[in-house]
Amino acid sequence: MSFIRKHLHALLWGGVILAFFAVYCIINFRGFALFCTPDMYSDTLVSKLMWEHKSLFPEGWVFGNQFYVFVTPVAAALFYGLCGSVNLAMALATTLMTVLTVVSFWWMLRPFATREQLLAGTAVLLGCVIGTDLFADIEVQIFYVMASFYAGYQITLFVVFGDYLRTLHGRKPGAAALVIAAVLSFCTGMHSLRQTAVMILPLLVFEGCRFLSGLLRRERGLWRRPTTMRVAVYTLANVLGLVFIRILDPAAIPMYDGVAFNPISQMPVSMETGLRALRSVTGLKYLMGGVTQQGIVAAVLVLTVLVALMLSLRGKVHEGARSLLVLLCCSVLCIIGSSVLVTIFMRSIYLFPWYAAAAVAAVMVYGYCSGWKRHLTAVVLAGTLILNLAAAIFPLHRDPWNRINLPAGRWRSISWRRATASSMVNGSEFPPLRFGRTVRW
Repeated sequence: MSFIRKHLHALLWGGVILAFFAVYCIINFRGFALFCTPDMYSDTLVSKLMWEHKSLFPEGWVFGNQFYVFVTPVAAALFYGLCGSVNLAMALATTLMTVLTVVSFWWMLRPFATREQLLAGTAVLLGCVIGTDLFADIEVQIFYVMASFYAGYQITLFVVFGDYLRTLHGRKPGAAALVIAAVLSFCTGMHSLRQTAVMILPLLVFEGCRFLSGLLRRERGLWRRPTTMRVAVYTLANVLGLVFIRILDPAAIPMYDGVAFNPISQMPVSMETGLRALRSVTGLKYLMGGVTQQGIVAAVLVLTVLVALMLSLRGKVHEGARSLLVLLCCSVLCIIGSSVLVTIFMRSIYLFPWYAAAAVAAVMVYGYCSGWKRHLTAVVLAGTLILNLAAAIFPLHRDPWNRINLPAGRWRSISWRRATASSMVNGSEFPPLRFGRTVRW
């Protein structure tokens, strides 16, 4: 009994983590063939071709907006070689990327938080993505289910930021961390310009502000500072990745024509689009139509971030966590700013650093509180996450395809995907996933 009382919060956070992880695994392993979108089918197919051709750029395959180097389909290709099932391979790869996301997040924050605080942050990281359901919303799919489109980007961001912050605050991360960070920066640079905008640009802004501050104080040796040198390494590696993929020139037909400067008349429209994407990724869009479960979750998470920023301004939290929160918020602002200045088709998923910012903010607020305030914070945050999970699961329990709320065209599309799943990616390899009253999640 004394053990439970002593570790009550750790058990609470561990339970939340296991709940989300279990649901993600059920969807990945039991519902993959049932819920796949055309993009996911493409990922499973290219992973199969990668293994058969023993190449990241299989002959005859035409890529779209990004190339695949450090992404879930590449891991799925390796698993396909072991198990021979594309569905099982993608489920294993997605689960692996989820584990790597959690491990890299833990490593990034480990010097600046206790284990109990890290458990709280991990729970929020796994559960703060707000969606109406866990299989049809792209915001949920990007990290943890089906094909985890953006997991590689987030893992790279965590590793690079963790290496940078350790150097910034005198933790001496070592050469191995720098090498891994540089390799991942190079790989994601080969993907597209996304990682440049999401990770490199905020690092340049953050370190640039520190550099200017040093100039004003007339400090010497600014160019030789370890943090400046590390940012230079990350940037060079990322740019080399961009150049290298241009030299390889794999077949690709991007959806967008390229990047150019926005005319001044277009900038207000782009700003409104960026703010709309921010409302979507934070979940504030759910508050527009009254009080909803998703709206309550969004309000709690946004309030947590605002409180953490206030504590940072007052110097009440660890400086490492404060620097990380500033970097993540800067990342979100850099993406919105880039969409205003240049012709980027803004989507809410491009602002995915917000999720990490919410998790870091939870670590900071939870770590700051003590006594009954810490108990209250734990109950509110854990309850909010469970509410978010329930809001996503209950529609599946009542009606697996949510037909009442889906437009007729979307319902026909889903019905077609279900009917053709077997012929497209051997969807019959798994038993069908039956929701409804007979299934108990």
